Amino acid sequence: AALMERLLQFMRDRRNCLVVRTVCLQWICMLLVRSREDMLMLSSHVLNNLFEPIFESLSNSKDDVVAAALAVLARIMEGKKGEEDVVQGPEGRDLFADSTERLLELFRERREMLEVKGGAMIRHLCGNLNSRHLYVTVARFIQHNSHDLEFAMQTFNWILLTAVETKSLRDELLKTRPLSEFDVLDCQAAQTGKAAAARPLFLHLLEPWFFNPVSALALCLWAQQYEFAVEMITRIAVFD
Repeated sequence: AALMERLLQFMRDRRNCLVVRTVCLQWICMLLVRSREDMLMLSSHVLNNLFEPIFESLSNSKDDVVAAALAVLARIMEGKKGEEDVVQGPEGRDLFADSTERLLELFRERREMLEVKGGAMIRHLCGNLNSRHLYVTVARFIQHNSHDLEFAMQTFNWILLTAVETKSLRDELLKTRPLSEFDVLDCQAAQTGKAAAARPLFLHLLEPWFFNPVSALALCLWAQQYEFAVEMITRIAVFD
């Protein structure tokens, strides 16, 4: 904890150059690799102080600084032995959901950063984490906090349908049964735990994706939900 506080102090000092910040982030990443459980059980105060320089660094124009910050963020979000569904910090805090929500808030506030670096950042996280869990967490947040996140959703959808890191998600979407075969229980299944893992990815994404109709339509077409896509286009035409 003492070393962490010292590293945070160096990063908070505006007199230090970007090289110092980058090295501090690399040190923190190394500590997370070697003593992950101890690091994540630090007090909420220390973790909050760590999140601040991480997300501030993501907005930096230097690629080295952004890469170092993303490496730390991925280590924080990474579950035990790669099982990202349970990433608990102090007081039972869900660090995966917390980190994802903070990233989306940053995208909401800094659209210019999202336009320039958002795609690369999302790809990095998908390549180092459970990409399915990331997209389900993003969808869950957007469903309840959609304001000013339409463009972020568009970026997430673009990565979903094109990036190498999300190929497994596209493969899963291609196996989605027609919507007519789902019953009410399927559509209203629990959003967390084993029920979330069993629920088709398409159903997790569909309702939140409606906040950006073009993204929702592209999702439907990729998942081969053609009848539903036609219904969407008809409704969009009526609204226009």
